[in-house]
Amino acid sequence: MILTGTGTRRVIRDEVLCHKILDKTTSILASLEPELVITGMAEGFDEILARAAMRLGIPFKAYIPNKGYLNYYWGQNSQTGRNRLEIAQKILARAQEVQYICTSVYVGGMHSNFHRNIAMVNDADTVLALVSRIPSPGTTHCVNYALRSNKNVEMIYED
Repeated sequence: MILTGTGTRRVIRDEVLCHKILDKTTSILASLEPELVITGMAEGFDEILARAAMRLGIPFKAYIPNKGYLNYYWGQNSQTGRNRLEIAQKILARAQEVQYICTSVYVGGMHSNFHRNIAMVNDADTVLALVSRIPSPGTTHCVNYALRSNKNVEMIYED
């Protein structure tokens, strides 16, 4: 089974919550035993998913929306207010494969983040979704696309 995930970037703002969700995610991955994990390489839940895979020794692929994505979201516009690009690069160094999904930010009138979501869901059997108090547009898009695509969707709750 190939598993991907989606969830808010905002979770990275709360270190205690991050550790709690990392433990939950690790437990879920251990029980589902995926052969491969796909991360969308966003700060927050995508990062947590990659860390859980690393904890368990599960190979993972990184699907990055476009070449400037990491500099923009992990560097200039990190949810923490700090440049976290070095952390993103360390995660990527452990990835089995890194794929850039689009060559620009917008393709066919749609943001590359949404193209990335579609690619992840298409290549996975199961989507692990972090249900947050404040749902993000990206998470909503990814979950809705997974449901329309008849993929298995497992929920993890932020609480």
